[in-house]
Amino acid sequence: MRGWLDLNFDDGKGAADIIVDVSGPQTMQQLKARLGSPQPRMRPSASQLRQDLKRANKRNELYCPNPLYKDEGKRPVGAPPISCTRSVLSNGDIVMKLVTEADVAGYYDYAVYISRPDGVTVSIDVGNGTLEGTPHYAKLGLPWVNRAVPPGSLDLWETVVASPHWHM
Repeated sequence: MRGWLDLNFDDGKGAADIIVDVSGPQTMQQLKARLGSPQPRMRPSASQLRQDLKRANKRNELYCPNPLYKDEGKRPVGAPPISCTRSVLSNGDIVMKLVTEADVAGYYDYAVYISRPDGVTVSIDVGNGTLEGTPHYAKLGLPWVNRAVPPGSLDLWETVVASPHWHM
C-alpha cells in the first residue's frame, strides 16, 4: 500500500515543493503474491528483484551515506550544509533527517523519513523551490530555485512524519 501527495507551497518567501509519502508494510509473502509465479522466459530481472527486495525490507534502507554526497551545482547562499542523522526512538521508530546535496540548478531539500516497527514508512521532502507546476520559470526539466532555505525545519517536519495519525 502506498499513497503520496505532491504540492507547491508558498509562504510568501517563495514557492517550495512538498512531497509526503506513506508506504505500508510489504512482507515477502505480499511481494511474492504481487510478482506471482513468473513464466521462465518472463522472469523478473536481477535488478527488478533487488528493487522489490529493497522495498520489502525498507527499514534496513534508512542509513546515512558515508561519505555524504557532494553538491552537483552551486549551493544557495545561506543554505545549511549537507547533513544526515539517523536515530532509533524508544518506541522502535527509525528516524533519518537529511539536508540533501544541491543539484545542478541549486535545488536541495529537507528530507525526513520514519520507519515504524509496524512496517509503515512516512517521509517528507521539502525543497527550496519547485520541481514543476506554477509558477515555474526554469528551463524545462530543471527545478526553479527561489529561496535559500526550504520552509520549516527538520525538527518541524519530523513532528509531521512522526504523527500517529498516519495509518495504512
